[in-house]
Amino acid sequence: MRNLYLILSLLLLLPGFAKAQQAFEFNGTNQYITFGTAAGLGSATFTLECWFYKKGTGSTTTSGSGGITTIVPIISKGRGEADGDNRDMNYIFGINTATGVLCADFEEGAGQPSIGLNHPVQGTTVILDNQWYHAAVTFDGAKWRLYLNGLLEATDSIGVLPRSNSIQHAGIATAMTSTGVPQGYFQGIIDEVRIWNIARSMQDIRDSINKQVPTATGLIGRWAMDDVTGTTLTGTGSSGINGTRTNGPTPVGTGAPYNITFPAPNFPPFQPTVFTPVDSTKGYTDSLLKVTVADPDTNKMKVIFLGRKHDPVADSPSFTFIPISDMQFYHGAKNGGTAWMGQQQMNWIRGSVITRNIAYAIQLGDCVENGDNGGNDIEWKRADTSFKIIEDAVVTKKKDGLPYGICVGNHDQSPGGSATGTTTFYNQYFGSARFNGRNYYGGHYGNNNDNHYQLFSASGIDFIAISLEYDTNADTAVIKWADSLLKAYPKRKGILSSHWLINADATWGAQGAAIYNRLKSNPNLGLMLCGHINPNGEARRTDKYNGNTVHTLLSDYQDRTNGGTGWLRIMEFKPASNTISVKTYSPILNQFETDANSEFVLDYQMTKSFDTIGTVLNTPSSSTPSVVWNGLEDSMRYDWYVVISDSVNVIKSQVKTFTFKKNKIVTGSVEGVNNQLDGVELFPNPNNGKTITLSYPTEVNARVMITDINGRVVYNDKVLLSKHTVLPVMLDKGNYIISVNASGKTISKQLLVQ
Repeated sequence: MRNLYLILSLLLLLPGFAKAQQAFEFNGTNQYITFGTAAGLGSATFTLECWFYKKGTGSTTTSGSGGITTIVPIISKGRGEADGDNRDMNYIFGINTATGVLCADFEEGAGQPSIGLNHPVQGTTVILDNQWYHAAVTFDGAKWRLYLNGLLEATDSIGVLPRSNSIQHAGIATAMTSTGVPQGYFQGIIDEVRIWNIARSMQDIRDSINKQVPTATGLIGRWAMDDVTGTTLTGTGSSGINGTRTNGPTPVGTGAPYNITFPAPNFPPFQPTVFTPVDSTKGYTDSLLKVTVADPDTNKMKVIFLGRKHDPVADSPSFTFIPISDMQFYHGAKNGGTAWMGQQQMNWIRGSVITRNIAYAIQLGDCVENGDNGGNDIEWKRADTSFKIIEDAVVTKKKDGLPYGICVGNHDQSPGGSATGTTTFYNQYFGSARFNGRNYYGGHYGNNNDNHYQLFSASGIDFIAISLEYDTNADTAVIKWADSLLKAYPKRKGILSSHWLINADATWGAQGAAIYNRLKSNPNLGLMLCGHINPNGEARRTDKYNGNTVHTLLSDYQDRTNGGTGWLRIMEFKPASNTISVKTYSPILNQFETDANSEFVLDYQMTKSFDTIGTVLNTPSSSTPSVVWNGLEDSMRYDWYVVISDSVNVIKSQVKTFTFKKNKIVTGSVEGVNNQLDGVELFPNPNNGKTITLSYPTEVNARVMITDINGRVVYNDKVLLSKHTVLPVMLDKGNYIISVNASGKTISKQLLVQ
C-alpha cells in the first residue's frame, strides 16, 4: 500500500497528469474574489457562466434603482451606485432571494436612450440548497437569455446596450462599487467561472457544460478555482486578469460534478408522402383526404388538415418592390457619392421593371443632403433627373411610369429634423403637381405633398402605400390621417413608409412607436419601411397585434464607401408561398450582400387563409391518417395541406390542389338503398380486432368510418358493401363506433374489441 501511495504521488508530478479538481467555498458574510476595475472584463455583449452549490441564503445587494433589490451576487461587474456616468453597472448575475430564482441585470450605457436605466431578467426555477447547478446568462445586444443546467429559463428583449466601460470593480461572490466597496455575499461553493465577450448559443453552452475550458475564442476571463495556496486566483482568459482572494475563501477538494446529460435530439417528422388526392387531380369524386406520415424517432404525431377554396392569387406571378434608402450623398455629391450613382440606381430599376415584375419603388427619405438650406436647388435638380428615369412609360410599359413615392427625411427639411421645417424645394420638384393625374397617385395630407399615398395593384393584390414625413410623432393629426386611409381601404394591403421608424438594434424610434401604436389595429397593415439610421443600418422586427403581423424593415447604406455605392433592397413577393424574399444589391457593383441582415425571407399573407378541416391525434409513424372534407361543391377547385407535429417540432407540407366532382353513390339491383341501410350487420361483436366483417343483402358503394372512444378516426375509406365484406383494418382493444354511409344516409354501430 505504501508503494501505491508513492506511485500515485509521483504520477501527480508528471506533466499533463490531471490533478484533483478544486473549488472555493464562500461563507456568505465577507469572503469574495476581486478583479479590480478590470476594464478587460467589460463588454456590451457577454456570456457569464459557472457551476455553483448553494449552502445558505448569503446576503444581498441591489443592482440599482429600478433593478433587483435582493440579489445575492455570483458574478458581477458593479452594483447600484450612480446613474448616468461610468459608475453604472456593466452586469450582475446571481440569485434573487425574494423569489429564489436566478436573475441578472445591467444599466444602460452612454449613447443609449435612458442612460443608467436598469434592465433585469429573472428565471423560473427555485434554486435549492446543497445541489450543484450550472448557470449561464447571455446578452447579444438585443435580448437576455438565462439558462439553468443548459436549459433556457427566460428571455427578455431589451434592445439597448449596457455600460461596457464601467469603472466599477468586477468580482465573484460579491458586487462592488467603483471604489471596490463590496456588498452582498454568496454562501456556498463556486467553480469554473467564465466570462465571454460574445453571446453564446444554448448549444455552445451545452457543448462545454461538462468540461473545463482554459481558453477559447471570445473567452475574456476564466478561473478554474484550482488555486489552493496564496491569495491569487489564476485567470486563463484572453484578458489575462487574475483575481485576489479576500478574507478567504476556503479551497474544497470536490468541485463541479460535470455530470449534466441532455435527452437525445428530437428530429422533426419527415415531409409527408402519398397525398390523396394526387396534386392537381381533376374530377376527384371522393371527399376523403389522406396523407402518409413518418417520424425518424417513431414518435406519434398530430396531423392537422387545412383547406380552402382555391385562391387564384396563388397562381399569380411573383412581383417586386424596391426600397431605396438615403440618397443624400449622391444628390449632395458628398462623401464620395455622385449624382451618377443615383441615376444608375434608377437605370437599373427601369431596366428591371419587366424582368423582375417591379410594381412599386419607395425612396425612404433624405433624398438630398441640404433641403432648402441656402436657397440652392441643385441637389433637387439632380434628384429630379434621377426619378424621371423610372417615369419612362415606354421602357416600363406603364402609362404613368413605375408607381413610386419619396418620403420626406430630416435632410429634406430645413432646418433638418425640425417638425416645422420647410420643404419648399421638395414640393417644387415632387409636390402634388408632379403626380396629379397619374393613376396610382391617391392624394396628400394638408396643403403640401409631405405626406401622401399611392394606390396600385400587383398580381391581383391591391395595395395602399402611405408615406409619412420625418418627425410625425410631433403631429398626431398626420398619423390619424394615415389611420383613416387604412380604414377607408380595408381590402387593400397597407404599406407604411417613413424616414425613421426603428433603430439599428430593432427597437422603436419615438416616431416609429407613435406610428405603429396608432396603426396596429388595422388588419390590412403588414409592412413598414424606413431608413435614416447608420452606421449598421440594417435591422428588422416583427410585431403581432390581435393576430395581425407587421414587419418593419430598416435599410440605410449612406455611411458605406462613396455614400452607399448604390446599395438598395429587392423585395420579391411570392403569392404561391405567402413569403417575401428580401435581398440587398448594388447595381453599381453588380453585387449581392448575403449576410443574415441583408438576405432573408418573411412570411406575408397574400392569399386567402386556410381553415382547419380536421385533426388526427396520436398518429403512429408510417401510417396514413385521413379526414373527410364535408361541403365540397361540384366543379370547384380546392387547396389543402397538412401540418405535422411530434410535440416538439412542427412542419408543414406543400399546398396541393384538386377539382371536386360530385358523384352519386352507385347502387346494386336494390332500389331505395338509403331506406334499407338498417339491414347492415356487423360480426363478430365482440371482436378480436383482426377480422371485422360487415354484411348487406346486396352490393352497394358505401363509406365506412371507424372512430375510437376518444373520437380519433382509425379507418375511413370507400368499400363495396356486400354479403361478406371484410374491412382491411386491425384494431386494438377498446370501444369503437363504426359508421356506414350510402346515398346520404348513415347508420352507426358500436363495436367492442377484447
